[in-house]
Amino acid sequence: MTNYLFLLTGTPTLRPADGNKFPDLLYFFVTNGISSTHTDILSSYDITSKNFSITTTINTSLIVRKSAPR
Repeated sequence: MTNYLFLLTGTPTLRPADGNKFPDLLYFFVTNGISSTHTDILSSYDITSKNFSITTTINTSLIVRKSAPR
């Protein structure tokens, strides 16, 4: 049995030149056999580029995430 995990930020990664259009492109990673407690994904917003990049971290120890404020 395969154990695929999809890592994504959940936000669009393309900023269209036309301000009336909505961003619609998503970048994501697919892993196999790596627990989500050992991965993290971040968006990198560069104002000079129309594409946002994403970076994933895979660690041998647990990655502690801060919970979102409520």
